[in-house]
Amino acid sequence: MARVLKTWVRAGAVVHDLFRRHWRRALIVREWFRLNQESVHLILAGIVGVLAGVANWVYYLLNQLLQLLLMGQTGDILTAASALKWWQRLLDWLLQVISTRTTPIRR
Repeated sequence: MARVLKTWVRAGAVVHDLFRRHWRRALIVREWFRLNQESVHLILAGIVGVLAGVANWVYYLLNQLLQLLLMGQTGDILTAASALKWWQRLLDWLLQVISTRTTPIRR
């Protein structure tokens, strides 16, 4: 544990020394990369696109997992459904009917 702490202290000292020596140059570089509103919007659009891609990938994986759990195989949904036994098809149909008729329509 002491060795790790000593390493972190040494690394912190190196970073601090580099910052002290090069902080003026860092300010000059910062002026070159000043962000305007359009740049921020492009960066945010890229982040949103990446997050949407990750959400799509997670949805696909969860969909495949659900299909594997309910149908016993993944792939084409029609092939998986045709491989079910008659009582599994009946149970699936009953669950669909129950889920669509849970709230009665009042007039």
